[in-house]
Amino acid sequence: MSFASGHRGVPVCPIDWSKSSGSSRVRYIFLQTYLDVYKQSDKNRQRGQLKFIKVNQSSSRSTNMAQLALHALTGFLSLVYIAMGVVKLYPVSQQMAFAVQFRCMLYASVFPSAWLGYTPDDGLYRILTGMFELSCGLAMLSWDRELRLGGCGVLVAIMALMVWSGLALGDYFFVFFYVAGLLLLSFVFVKFWKQKQD
Repeated sequence: MSFASGHRGVPVCPIDWSKSSGSSRVRYIFLQTYLDVYKQSDKNRQRGQLKFIKVNQSSSRSTNMAQLALHALTGFLSLVYIAMGVVKLYPVSQQMAFAVQFRCMLYASVFPSAWLGYTPDDGLYRILTGMFELSCGLAMLSWDRELRLGGCGVLVAIMALMVWSGLALGDYFFVFFYVAGLLLLSFVFVKFWKQKQD
């Protein structure tokens, strides 16, 4: 008995039922059943492949959106701290210069070194803080992962110090903004750390 090549090489035996014996009919039914099962499994496999492709595309799209959001947040924070550093170093007006110097005088008075009997000069405090904020803000815009991580880490430490100083002074209005900055910087720092590990 000869067999024709069926779906993807699966043997099919077209038998004339009027001339077939009982055993031939049984074999024919068996082969047809096998072919139906094969076709169904092939369809299921194709559906599974399509689902896998869709899941990968969706995962890739989500990853791209997350990276875009991280870049946007990093850029926003960088610009904020660059602006804060510039204002401390080069106030744009006499009124702003007075306000910055006054706040730096207050925050310098509760600097942790005061526990050791040393209170930093408010002018030095303003200049150093402004330099760190400006340089670290620029570092966060860098393509170098270690530089971004280091700049973000220094800003996290500065904001933690600002939160502590604000609480010590009872300056709760500004503490709210310091805490928000600390949380956002901590989030970005963790993301940068994970990227460095990868």
